[in-house]
Amino acid sequence: MSDFVEYIDLNLRLMRMANTKAREASAKWNRLNDELEAHMTRHGVTDPILRARAKGDNIALSGALSTWKFWKDESSRYAQTILAEEAAAKMKAAMS
Repeated sequence: MSDFVEYIDLNLRLMRMANTKAREASAKWNRLNDELEAHMTRHGVTDPILRARAKGDNIALSGALSTWKFWKDESSRYAQTILAEEAAAKMKAAMS
Protein backbone atom coordinates (compact mmCIF):
# COMPACT_ATOMS: atom_id res chain seq x y z
CA MET A 1 0.00 0.00 0.00
CA SER A 2 1.39 3.38 -0.94
CA ASP A 3 2.08 6.07 1.61
CA PHE A 4 -0.66 8.20 0.06
CA VAL A 5 -3.29 5.47 0.34
CA GLU A 6 -2.22 4.75 3.92
CA TYR A 7 -2.45 8.46 4.75
CA ILE A 8 -5.97 8.74 3.30
CA ASP A 9 -7.00 5.52 5.05
CA LEU A 10 -5.69 6.86 8.36
CA ASN A 11 -7.62 10.12 7.93
CA LEU A 12 -10.79 8.19 7.02
CA ARG A 13 -10.47 6.09 10.17
CA LEU A 14 -9.81 9.18 12.30
CA MET A 15 -12.77 10.98 10.73
CA ARG A 16 -15.06 8.03 11.46
CA MET A 17 -13.80 7.85 15.05
CA ALA A 18 -14.39 11.60 15.48
CA ASN A 19 -17.90 11.23 14.01
CA THR A 20 -18.66 8.46 16.51
CA LYS A 21 -17.36 10.52 19.42
CA ALA A 22 -19.37 13.55 18.25
CA ARG A 23 -22.56 11.45 18.10
CA GLU A 24 -21.84 10.07 21.58
CA ALA A 25 -21.27 13.57 22.99
CA SER A 26 -24.45 14.81 21.32
CA ALA A 27 -26.43 11.95 22.85
CA LYS A 28 -24.94 12.74 26.26
CA TRP A 29 -25.85 16.43 25.90
CA ASN A 30 -29.40 15.51 24.91
CA ARG A 31 -29.73 13.17 27.90
CA LEU A 32 -28.35 15.74 30.35
CA ASN A 33 -30.51 18.49 28.86
CA ASP A 34 -33.62 16.31 29.17
CA GLU A 35 -32.76 15.50 32.79
CA LEU A 36 -32.21 19.17 33.61
CA GLU A 37 -35.44 20.20 31.86
CA ALA A 38 -37.37 17.55 33.79
CA HIS A 39 -35.77 18.64 37.07
CA MET A 40 -36.68 22.28 36.48
CA THR A 41 -40.23 21.34 35.50
CA ARG A 42 -40.62 19.20 38.64
CA HIS A 43 -39.49 22.13 40.77
CA GLY A 44 -41.72 24.66 39.04
CA VAL A 45 -38.99 26.67 37.31
CA THR A 46 -40.89 28.28 34.44
CA ASP A 47 -39.00 31.53 33.90
CA PRO A 48 -37.12 31.12 30.57
CA ILE A 49 -34.26 33.32 31.78
CA LEU A 50 -33.75 31.20 34.91
CA ARG A 51 -33.96 28.02 32.83
CA ALA A 52 -31.36 29.35 30.38
CA ARG A 53 -29.10 30.48 33.22
CA ALA A 54 -29.36 27.05 34.88
CA LYS A 55 -28.35 25.40 31.62
CA GLY A 56 -25.46 27.81 31.15
CA ASP A 57 -24.23 27.18 34.69
CA ASN A 58 -24.51 23.40 34.47
CA ILE A 59 -20.93 22.13 34.20
CA ALA A 60 -21.86 18.68 32.89
CA LEU A 61 -24.10 20.14 30.18
CA SER A 62 -21.47 22.69 29.17
CA GLY A 63 -18.81 19.98 29.12
CA ALA A 64 -20.90 17.74 26.88
CA LEU A 65 -21.47 20.63 24.48
CA SER A 66 -17.76 21.46 24.40
CA THR A 67 -16.90 17.80 23.79
CA TRP A 68 -19.39 17.63 20.93
CA LYS A 69 -17.99 20.80 19.36
CA PHE A 70 -14.42 19.49 19.65
CA TRP A 71 -15.18 16.15 17.95
CA LYS A 72 -17.40 17.80 15.30
CA ASP A 73 -14.51 20.12 14.43
CA GLU A 74 -12.04 17.23 14.40
CA SER A 75 -14.28 15.30 12.03
CA SER A 76 -14.51 18.32 9.73
CA ARG A 77 -10.75 18.77 9.82
CA TYR A 78 -10.13 15.18 8.76
CA ALA A 79 -12.74 15.47 6.00
CA GLN A 80 -11.11 18.66 4.72
CA THR A 81 -7.71 16.97 4.72
CA ILE A 82 -9.08 14.08 2.66
CA LEU A 83 -10.75 16.43 0.17
CA ALA A 84 -7.61 18.56 -0.16
CA GLU A 85 -5.45 15.49 -0.75
CA GLU A 86 -7.90 14.19 -3.35
CA ALA A 87 -7.89 17.54 -5.16
CA ALA A 88 -4.09 17.68 -5.07
CA ALA A 89 -3.83 14.16 -6.48
CA LYS A 90 -6.22 15.04 -9.32
CA MET A 91 -4.28 18.20 -10.13
CA LYS A 92 -1.01 16.30 -10.10
CA ALA A 93 -2.46 13.62 -12.39
CA ALA A 94 -3.82 16.25 -14.78
CA MET A 95 -0.43 17.93 -14.96
CA SER A 96 1.40 14.70 -15.78
